[in-house]
Amino acid sequence: MSEDQVPRGFCPLPWVHLSANTDTSLRVCCNTDHGGHVRDANGQIVYLSEVGSVKDAMNQSTYKELRKAMLAGERPDFCRRCYTEEDHGARSVRQIYVGHFSGVLERARVQTKDDGGIEPEVTYVDFSLSNNCNLKCRMCNPHSSFALSEEFRELGLEYSSVQTQKAHKGWELDGNFGRIAREVVPHLKEMLTTGGEPFLSSAHYKILELCVESGRSQDIVLRYHSNLTLLPPRLIEIWKRFKQVELHVSLEGVGPVNDYVRFPSRWDSIVRHLEKLSVVRGQVRLFIEVHTCLQAISWLRQWELVKWVSEMSVKFDGLFPRIPYPIWIDQPREMTLLALPPELRELGASRLEAELNKIEPLFSDNRSPHFEFGALQSYRGALARLRAAPYDPALYRAFLERAGKVDGFRHQNLQVLFPEFETVQP
Repeated sequence: MSEDQVPRGFCPLPWVHLSANTDTSLRVCCNTDHGGHVRDANGQIVYLSEVGSVKDAMNQSTYKELRKAMLAGERPDFCRRCYTEEDHGARSVRQIYVGHFSGVLERARVQTKDDGGIEPEVTYVDFSLSNNCNLKCRMCNPHSSFALSEEFRELGLEYSSVQTQKAHKGWELDGNFGRIAREVVPHLKEMLTTGGEPFLSSAHYKILELCVESGRSQDIVLRYHSNLTLLPPRLIEIWKRFKQVELHVSLEGVGPVNDYVRFPSRWDSIVRHLEKLSVVRGQVRLFIEVHTCLQAISWLRQWELVKWVSEMSVKFDGLFPRIPYPIWIDQPREMTLLALPPELRELGASRLEAELNKIEPLFSDNRSPHFEFGALQSYRGALARLRAAPYDPALYRAFLERAGKVDGFRHQNLQVLFPEFETVQP
């Protein structure tokens, strides 16, 4: 079935995909602008510790309502982030999953009950396995990086200490999470692991061992979002037992720009690990993509990352496609592109467009044209969305205030790397 035959709001994830945030709260998807939380019939967020089976997890109220709406051809507000991207010409995560899970719609129409319930067979799990992380990214929070807790307290930045502690302590395999992990392994085809930094997660290694012990690891694709400042040899050895490994490397810029945003990242370590992965390709079926968050700080240097990725793709003989995959972030609002005043929005946009126009002719002859043209479409959609968005000077003031606070705490200086911010006042 072609994409244009699929109901306009349909996404396959509510039928095949089990996911949880760092604090173990169930989510439909990690790509929403509101956490994607699964709620019960009383409107309460559901946690892994509260469900005893995959069937219980997949038949909570949020799932049922989404399935009914999607099969009716509606675009539920729950999934507005993808629809907004599509309406601005970008290729959304929903559209990617529709193509990836091409047979789900037919089964969904037959198997979904009138109340939206299903007898689930989860083939794809997506767990943010704790907030254990070695970095303190500028657009992040303690829910996703426990290392930020002290900084947020000292600077008076808002966060939930309860959720942060849940994320830090809640991923033991001796409770319901372990029971559910063992239940999904026999049907598992894909596993996305995020964090925190997934390569630091002890639960992650235990799940991989469950997959190997089951005899099914060779049928399972592993997928990660990683900052790639770490590359444990133990992990590479385990990867050899799996069908395929897809690594999404999160970068915010080149050299000191990335190290500033993803503090205290070391750019030389990341490059060294890419070199190692280039060699590992002979032992592991490995696919790598570079991903980047579209946010206020690095927007003015986004073109440099695009240029670097294109050049390094050639240097590493196609280790990754020649363009990053851009991810528009919505939180915290003072760190989003919407915080930028019009002149800075356009300055970053014009630089980026010039670089995109240079590399676009290269895509048709490369190994990953589908990904590259899709990422290009997402970049152009983001440009259109940003240019159409209203400007609120209060957001820019909040951005500068937050950047100044963090700079003082870390002994950094925004204007050293980005002097443009010093010349543009709210």
